[in-house]
Amino acid sequence: MKKCKRIINALLFLVSMAAVLSYGSITTFSSEILPYDYTIAAGSRGLGFVKNDGTLWVSGDGYNIGVSRPFKSPLDFRIMVPEKVLDDVVSVDMGFYNTYAIKKDGSLWFGDNKGFIKMLDDVLLVNSESEETVAIKKDKSLWYWGELIPTEDGNYKRNMTPQKKFTDAIYAIAAPGYGICAIKSDKSLWINVQTAPKKFMDDVVLIDSNGWGRHPVYGVLKSDGTLWTWGRNSYGQLGDGTNIDSEIPKKVMDDVASFSIGESSILALKNDGTLWSWGDNYMGQLGNGTYTKSNTPQKIMDNIIYAHHEDCSCVVIKKDGSVWSWGNNSEGKLGVGDNMIKPWPTKVKISNVKMPSNIISAKPTMAEPTVSSVFVDGKKIDFDAYCIDGYNYFKLRDLAYVLSGSAKQFDVIWNKEKGIDLSSNKAYTVVGGEMSKRDTSTRKALLNTSKLFCDGKEIAIKAYGINGYNYFKLRDLGRLFDFGVVWDGATNSIHINTNASYSE
Repeated sequence: MKKCKRIINALLFLVSMAAVLSYGSITTFSSEILPYDYTIAAGSRGLGFVKNDGTLWVSGDGYNIGVSRPFKSPLDFRIMVPEKVLDDVVSVDMGFYNTYAIKKDGSLWFGDNKGFIKMLDDVLLVNSESEETVAIKKDKSLWYWGELIPTEDGNYKRNMTPQKKFTDAIYAIAAPGYGICAIKSDKSLWINVQTAPKKFMDDVVLIDSNGWGRHPVYGVLKSDGTLWTWGRNSYGQLGDGTNIDSEIPKKVMDDVASFSIGESSILALKNDGTLWSWGDNYMGQLGNGTYTKSNTPQKIMDNIIYAHHEDCSCVVIKKDGSVWSWGNNSEGKLGVGDNMIKPWPTKVKISNVKMPSNIISAKPTMAEPTVSSVFVDGKKIDFDAYCIDGYNYFKLRDLAYVLSGSAKQFDVIWNKEKGIDLSSNKAYTVVGGEMSKRDTSTRKALLNTSKLFCDGKEIAIKAYGINGYNYFKLRDLGRLFDFGVVWDGATNSIHINTNASYSE
């Protein structure tokens, strides 16, 4: 099968999660890729990087970021060039004294100065602010740990036992003053969900906070791409041109794809790939080559795919795959080979970092109509298919309709309560609308998240909703129902063979 020209579209349109329920959609949880593959992360003590081969590399304070090897000298713990610490990783996040990694099988691992231990299974997303952490599982349940609890001797300790706190969550953080904040499937933002859930705002895609109780700063990204901020503003971190605190969210920028909040500064990534910063700059965290604060957004870089800001350190991936960092460089955390503060973006000494394909954002995934000819058992069929991120996706019911009566036929049943039921070796049940006129326009592709079953067993493969229909990657379906898929470059054609077995 042809792999169309790859369009690196790393910023996923999370708002789709609210709409996909009407599509009878599928979960994206898989042993090969998670819905959210955050392949770089900044933490208070270090940076984390996931490579193409699934290895996790870290730089910074080796005592706190998952490095378990013995240190030869007091200075040896400074990991100034990224070092490998774990295998089979697809997503990384870093807190204050720790590193979190999600493996290919969905297991969540916690790393500190003793190495890594497993904490949870079936995890889609983890978000650690300071030492408080939230995770969201495949069933959209929200789990929380890291809060201070009193001990019998009158002191306090961190509770590191994950506790289920909420349901129907698609994103969450722990924020000072608001407790656990969770975004639900309908894009509504809720606060204090661990004690007394209260709806705070609608149409929210992403929320972030600096996790600093004395000087809290908050921000939300709405589904229309507008960025709103509120909280303390001593250093202009709200980006509204003033130094006046605000208890009310104010719009500061349009056309934003994603954003990230540091100690007292903010990074915002626009849909055109430009990166903007504002707020405090005493560690050079604005990346403009100075140490001067700014109370208005200023552009600092172009061609950025994803950016992460924590404490006073920043790390980004550019479209060419290179990784850059700047700001606080204590213990050599920026991974550039020294421990000097960097007030400008500096290239990290690492290669082959995985380009993230699914990042929570207000930028949609776009689907281009497939231009290749498609043949089924030698007969040309005019399928309504799309190319997404370099792969061909076919309408599920169209393919089932065409293959019905063949050796690789399958049926499709939509169950509102359960999800999609697929049955192999069974004639397709026609519902109407199959093989409708082919669409030739570029469309937004909405990632599907509901459950999928095949022959009574729950499975997980990636799919999108486009114009109200489910589209599956053709090779995933070929693998599932064991029919042949061959790409003929000479004739720009895709050949589906129901008399052959699937092969890579």
